[in-house]
Amino acid sequence: MTCSAKGLRRLSVIRSLVILLSVLCQVAFPGMECIFQGSIISHAESAAPTRTDWRAMDAQTDENSWPMLAANPERTSWTPEEVRGRLKPVWYRPIEPYINPKTQVIAANGLLYISTAGGLYALDAENGDVAWVYPTELPLGHSPTVVGNILYVGGYDRKIYAINAVPDLSTLPRQQGYRINNQTIWVFDEAEAGFETNPLVVDGRLYAGNRDGHLYALNAATGELLWKFKTDGPILFSCAYKDGVLYFASNDSHAYAVSTDGRLIWKSAKLPGAGFHAYWPVIYTNPQTKRTYVVLGGSENYSDDNNSSGIGVGSLGNSLDNSALYVDSTGARLPDGALVGAVGTEPGDWAAQTVTIDASRIAQYLESNTGSDDNDSSNGLNKPWRRTYFVLDALTGHEFTFDSDGDGKPEYAPIAWLGTHSGNRYPAVIGSDGILYQANSYIANQYIPRGGISGWKFGTQFISRVHDGNYGAVDEPLAYSAGGNLIYWSLCCDREAGGYDITIPYGTGGRYWEYWDYNLGTLCPGLAGDCSAYGGQNGVYGAHGTVNPPIPYRGRLYKIASNAVIALGPEGGAVALGMVPTIDTQDKAEPIPAAHLKQLLAEEIQKMIDAGHLRPGYYSSVLGEWHLAGANWNFLTHYFHNPGETFYTLARAIPHLPWTLQQKAKDYLQQEYESYSQYNHIGWKNGAAREILDAPPEVQA
Repeated sequence: MTCSAKGLRRLSVIRSLVILLSVLCQVAFPGMECIFQGSIISHAESAAPTRTDWRAMDAQTDENSWPMLAANPERTSWTPEEVRGRLKPVWYRPIEPYINPKTQVIAANGLLYISTAGGLYALDAENGDVAWVYPTELPLGHSPTVVGNILYVGGYDRKIYAINAVPDLSTLPRQQGYRINNQTIWVFDEAEAGFETNPLVVDGRLYAGNRDGHLYALNAATGELLWKFKTDGPILFSCAYKDGVLYFASNDSHAYAVSTDGRLIWKSAKLPGAGFHAYWPVIYTNPQTKRTYVVLGGSENYSDDNNSSGIGVGSLGNSLDNSALYVDSTGARLPDGALVGAVGTEPGDWAAQTVTIDASRIAQYLESNTGSDDNDSSNGLNKPWRRTYFVLDALTGHEFTFDSDGDGKPEYAPIAWLGTHSGNRYPAVIGSDGILYQANSYIANQYIPRGGISGWKFGTQFISRVHDGNYGAVDEPLAYSAGGNLIYWSLCCDREAGGYDITIPYGTGGRYWEYWDYNLGTLCPGLAGDCSAYGGQNGVYGAHGTVNPPIPYRGRLYKIASNAVIALGPEGGAVALGMVPTIDTQDKAEPIPAAHLKQLLAEEIQKMIDAGHLRPGYYSSVLGEWHLAGANWNFLTHYFHNPGETFYTLARAIPHLPWTLQQKAKDYLQQEYESYSQYNHIGWKNGAAREILDAPPEVQA
């Protein structure tokens, strides 16, 4: 149900009366908690919250909650909560509808909120009981955000929902044996595509990027559209916020800073890679200079169709990073386990005697080719287009550089690629010491380099050695979060998870512990222990691309793994809870009007006509492209490489175009047929690019 304007006015009157009673109570009985604060006020605030009320409520009810993606509006992934020691599964609860591995457990109000392909599931954080379900017909796009008593979440049905996050359970109806949260406050349904981002709620406004390329700003109390800001690509990166400015990235390969009233402050230069998916920017303020930066984890734009090319990112025994970073002065490969640079104890904001690595080799590899084309692949020494870690000045949007060797050529952060075969690298977190921590490649291996989490002494070539244990291959993404002086981490495919204390230097006892090590299926019978093949080898739930970390809350860690929620604590027990099924819903998504789809179709075909002949395209998206390639050159990750695909698709589209465009499309089709009908693969040499992304020089070649 939707809250009416009359209802909002009534709640506003109630709120005023309650506040007056609360003030009188505090005056009459100083130091005592007023009974009105815990009952009526929380209900009234859920309808019309304000900045002061929200912040007070958050602090009062759940100081160390994890109420949104990456914990806070600056997306630092840090809370004060420390959960130390070799924790063990306390309980685990599988959920039937698919949980996208990019989503995080959201924890507040004593509940765990989980976004799925079948709606939102709320579990009791203590025992894993299902508090309620909010079913949806289409998948939710990302984790929800909880502010006080209101939960906000968007979905592929083009809607954003505001619902009661802590309803009175006794009032909820039941369906299929589970309580159904029917307390919808409002629904926004004016977007043209799905929401795949985590809503950011600040000062009574909600901000969420959409696949239609717009950043939407809504009144968080009513769902009213305040403004929308257009980019030239889908927005899949959740936005961050600091001091009245929203920061986000679009799949047009640009980052943006937009004011809270919708004004563009800056648009970055075009950034290399395959766009920005799933994750978020991190707002970092340098402790020394007090200057603020926007840190983004990028991606790689390499087609992975055939490893014989030597440049597929899935096999880093290649001619790119491995041969540049892990060779000696003669060009010979470094032995397994050798580090990318000399070890020392470079002083910094990290703990005294922290073990550091001189990562000059990474900095030089990514160094800008000043005086020449930075996309000139003939220069084998510097490949700045290979950088996937971007540090932008929050005031200007200019990319931060430094010059550690004094050669006059700008250097970028010494952070090498660590991530799966495609998609974005996991974002940085900010530790209690003010250091940026992120996954990095810094250990040689003859087959594929190894790496882990490292700190970075900002503006220098030095990184800290942090990660213990079994160092992962650089195509195995890590997820991590921070609490107090600890960092919690997990390796892709639910293979490993653990934590360590960043105040204790690497190599010192007592700093590191693991929660599981390729034995999750043993600790939690019924769950997969490797590659998250939930349901057996032919199960559909995998997690080798996007990943999510353990998050700390109320003395435990919580993790989404193998399409289940796992609670970790010192007491253990590993209680297996029953699978929660998909709940049917009568709330059906409205189809997009045919007239609007025809308009979008006409716009895209006009772009084709304007561009002329188009070369094939490829989309670097998930691990699957590596497996789809094979040795038979079937080009399953290329699209429109066979000209027949263009002929057929365009012929099918022509009847749906405006009559003024139909003849132009027929002429284009005739020209393409005359020029390319004799081919079954048109190659990449000629034609305009189909993607907005820039292909790296090696791919161009």
